Amino acid sequence: MTIRLREVGAADWPLIDKLASDFVQEADHRGLDTVWSAKRRSFDGVRDHAVAETAGEIVGYCSIERAPDEPYDRFRIFLVADWDRRERVLHETLLAHVESLIARRGATRAWMRELTGDTRLLAFVQANGFRASEPYSIGDTQMVNLSKTYPGPER
Repeated sequence: MTIRLREVGAADWPLIDKLASDFVQEADHRGLDTVWSAKRRSFDGVRDHAVAETAGEIVGYCSIERAPDEPYDRFRIFLVADWDRRERVLHETLLAHVESLIARRGATRAWMRELTGDTRLLAFVQANGFRASEPYSIGDTQMVNLSKTYPGPER
C-alpha cells in the first residue's frame, strides 16, 4: 500500500467526518462524531494536520493540536483510520507523522482521549509507548486518556 500524506483542505472534512464515524469501534457513539467534527473544524489554537491517501482515496487523518491556554510543550493527538490490524502500515505512517510534527514543534508531551471500546486503537498506541489512565466517565461514555513524553529539543 502506497500512502501519501497531504495538508487538509476544506473539501476533505466530509470525508474525514465519515472516517471518524465509520471507524469508531465503540458500540454506541451516536452524536460523538458530530461533536468531534464541529470541534475540529472550529479549532482556533495551534494545529498541524494531514490526510492520508491511497490511490486518491482518503483513508486516514492525523493531527496535533494545542489550545491557546495549554502549555507550549504539550499537544493533543488525533488519529483517525480503520484500526483493523491489516492496516498497520497506515497506522504506523499516521503515528510517525504526528510524532515528527511534535518533534518539529519542540513538544515534550502528547496526549489523546479515546473511548474505552476502541480497543484496537488503544492497543496500537500503547504498543507505541503511550500510557493509559484509569477509565472514567463523561456522561454515559467510558473514556481513557493516553499520554507519552518525548525528549524535546536538544539544548
